[in-house]
Amino acid sequence: DHLGDAVEICQHNNAVLISTFEVGNLCRSQGVSRIHTGHIGGRANFPFGYLRFTPALHGAGVAGGLACGFYLNFHQVGVYFAGDTGLFSDMGLLAKLEQIDYALLPIGDNYTMGPSDALLAAEMLKPRVIIPMHYNTNELIVQDPHLFKANVEASSLSQVEVMEPGQELELT
Repeated sequence: DHLGDAVEICQHNNAVLISTFEVGNLCRSQGVSRIHTGHIGGRANFPFGYLRFTPALHGAGVAGGLACGFYLNFHQVGVYFAGDTGLFSDMGLLAKLEQIDYALLPIGDNYTMGPSDALLAAEMLKPRVIIPMHYNTNELIVQDPHLFKANVEASSLSQVEVMEPGQELELT
């Protein structure tokens, strides 16, 4: 349910779609030709650096296979995209395996972890910067990202960057 415009973007820009095997097959049937599939625990090298498929605790539907997140290393800048997930202890293992400079963590609650669980995730991951995501898109996941920012920064864990749609952030 989270493909969004990925098929159209790949078709118009000759981009490589990186996904689970099941999502890759679905996108191939919709005309995407450049696809790299993998599975949780797998790591693959790319011109930008490398990617690791990570666990996520979330339903993905029949076509999606297992839900996953992604860790991307852009030539020494590490980014963890948790995806839609609940809190799980293996986030701490990822922090032992990889350098996490940026962590995109859901804070919406109800379908994913909420702000208090995201704070615990931050304690395990120890990123330099947290970018909260997956909140305020419907009435069940209304959160105040600025309150989350204040709570995280008060604990001196990480800096929090609350982003607006369309805003860009240079990863350094």
